Amino acid sequence: VLVEGFRHVPFNKIELHRPSLERPLLFPGDDSVIAVASDAPIDSGTLPLLDINDVGAIGKFIIDITKQ
Repeated sequence: VLVEGFRHVPFNKIELHRPSLERPLLFPGDDSVIAVASDAPIDSGTLPLLDINDVGAIGKFIIDITKQ
């Protein structure tokens, strides 16, 4: 099940981040974030960085993570 929102609920999340909106990233303070999808290069630390515009790659990431 994929959902939008529920940012304060502790379940695996892919954070969607657009640096042009000048909002802070959630992942440094949210251990539930398992990857970051962005439309620009950012420092995602040790988390996977996905291209927000590459739906196929995001889908593959979701499928691969659910197989673990």
